[in-house]
Amino acid sequence: MLRQAFLYTIAIVCTVPVPAFAQAAPATKWEVEGLAGVAFGRVDWGGTTTLPPAGAPIPTSSPVFPSWRVASWTFGDGADFLNRVAGEFDAAGRITPLDALFKPMGISGGQFQTGVRIRRALQRPYALEIGVEFGASPLTVSGDLRDGLNATAASYSALFQEILSTGPLTSPAVTTDVATATGSAHEFVLTGALSADTRPFGKFVPYGIAGGGLLRHSGDLASATFTGNYSFRIRGTVPINETDTASIDYRGKTTWVALFGGGLRRDISPKWGIRIDGRVLLGPNPTSVEITATPSRVSSSPADFIESFTYPSLVFSNSDSTGRVSTLSGSEDGFEVFTGGWQMRTRLTFGAFWRF
Repeated sequence: MLRQAFLYTIAIVCTVPVPAFAQAAPATKWEVEGLAGVAFGRVDWGGTTTLPPAGAPIPTSSPVFPSWRVASWTFGDGADFLNRVAGEFDAAGRITPLDALFKPMGISGGQFQTGVRIRRALQRPYALEIGVEFGASPLTVSGDLRDGLNATAASYSALFQEILSTGPLTSPAVTTDVATATGSAHEFVLTGALSADTRPFGKFVPYGIAGGGLLRHSGDLASATFTGNYSFRIRGTVPINETDTASIDYRGKTTWVALFGGGLRRDISPKWGIRIDGRVLLGPNPTSVEITATPSRVSSSPADFIESFTYPSLVFSNSDSTGRVSTLSGSEDGFEVFTGGWQMRTRLTFGAFWRF
């Protein structure tokens, strides 16, 4: 029903011509409106995905088999590294990277709107408007993101089970966990616009409006975390235990927006009346996506390491005293993997105004 009402409003504004009103100034010049409504219908497109670069080199036993630091096996260079090693082991499995999930469509949620608009009448049929609107809504992680995380977890477990079943490795164990956190979005919009009445019909006056302003998107947005752990023993005696943790976080920011739309006004008396208003906000996407990776290992004894004779070389070490560093030893702290693009939002509000 909300979407139909919005489309009906836009159709009226677009199809009814603006008449040549007499250029007399109205008796009352100012109008204050309190409003409430809902934001719905969000469309995103464009944007740039940038993956973190490869980590620094680490020592190996041979320059023919180099290795380097990896922040996580679940995305970017880390997933590519592990899949290349899997190919040299002739493993059947491959890890499904998180890369395709690095986009702002990972969150969803409706939004209630409230605000105040102040108008200054000009020569008819025009008026200037300044509006302040605030919206708040809970956010949930979308089903597509959950499915993608679960696919990565399943492929991670299967591939490590296969790799750790080779060589002098015993007692392999692999676990994965996917956690998502809901959040809340706060949206503040400050706009200025020019409105124009069109030809009245009955007691209703349609109008069109166009302008622009600023949109600030903030709050504790939704997030998702992948945790993978694998452990085994080298030749049944040397324990290796490493944990791979990667988090996807959504961040809000301030952007400019263009505004256009229209609505219906009905005067109840010369001093006050009501409005039904539909608007579209178009501008840069106010949501970016960040990845954080914090791998860890359990230091233990006897100290030792093992490395694969593959290109690249997969290194596991349980102590700095070995002179070797595990491949899973890099880190990423809030690397922005997605930014830019455009977003179109629609909203429908109902308001009561007072003239003075």
